[in-house]
Amino acid sequence: MLLYPGQAAGISAAAPSMRLKWIRDGVEDYEYVELLKQAGYGDWAIEITRRVGRDWSHWTRDPETLAAARQQLGQKLGALPPDADPPSRSRRNPVQPKRKAAK
Repeated sequence: MLLYPGQAAGISAAAPSMRLKWIRDGVEDYEYVELLKQAGYGDWAIEITRRVGRDWSHWTRDPETLAAARQQLGQKLGALPPDADPPSRSRRNPVQPKRKAAK
């Protein structure tokens, strides 16, 4: 389950599960790496991520290693000059809908 009724936690909206929070963290990790790739730091970013997981079967279970990698990626992004900002998501690689063939 990704969401729970929030009343038990004292909120009026749905409460996110830990699983949903972990999914969000993973998406953000991916976005950090993609942004660094676009800024020319792709090899460096991949080197950092390899410390956390070298492939789908081998990854660290140490939360401090993961936190340190996230910190390094975030610091590198934060240190980029403003003119090195990657293009916005909408311009990066827009998906074009397939057109139906004319009959």
